[in-house]
Amino acid sequence: MKNILTFRIRSEEKEQMDSQSTDPQKLFRTLNRFQLTNKWLSSSRRILRKTILNDLFQSGLTKASLLDVGAGGGDIAIWLYLEAESKGIELEITCLENDPRVADFLREKIKPYTGIRIYEGNFLDLNVSNQYDYVVSNHFLHHISSKDLTSVIQKCESLSKRMFMHNDLYRSKLSYILFWLLTLPISNSREFTRIDGLLSIRRSFIPEELKDFTKDLNQKTEIQIKRAIPGRVFLLGKLT
Repeated sequence: MKNILTFRIRSEEKEQMDSQSTDPQKLFRTLNRFQLTNKWLSSSRRILRKTILNDLFQSGLTKASLLDVGAGGGDIAIWLYLEAESKGIELEITCLENDPRVADFLREKIKPYTGIRIYEGNFLDLNVSNQYDYVVSNHFLHHISSKDLTSVIQKCESLSKRMFMHNDLYRSKLSYILFWLLTLPISNSREFTRIDGLLSIRRSFIPEELKDFTKDLNQKTEIQIKRAIPGRVFLLGKLT
């Protein structure tokens, strides 16, 4: 079980981004903010370059498929699409979203990109006959309960033909305090960036916990769980 940080939850933190009762405009402002937070704070691009894109560029493939689980603001999917395109690779990306409001936001966001499509639904309900070369997520695992996490990772293994990678937050008091200080300028803003970030750190995992959820995976899957700066942990699965 996760050892949840013992920080007091402030009253304004009780309004969560995932709640269906939240203000849609506040939600959309947060989704638009993800482009900046993911670029400068999440290490997502650096980790994806070293894992997914490195494998793709060395594979010799001219066409590949990728599933972005919990695609959020769509910025990572668009960035991956453009990176592959710059190398002459046709990367077909499916953005999976369970929240209808976020799915609608994504449909507008990806209109200029013909190689990206939106699929609305639950990750665990996906048909494993529809496999992808790569399955990725950013800040998705901490939304999964401990009882479902092994099933989620096993599903990634079933859906992936080459590799899957989950980048998430690393739970620590230092991460919480630094994020609290860093986001003070937007503490009264009309978005969820600060609230969602602080709650997400509390819900996230440490590497030792993630290892426990990978014990039942196929022995042919090579699993790596590593930390990254600033305050990140990522789980990489290579299909052999």
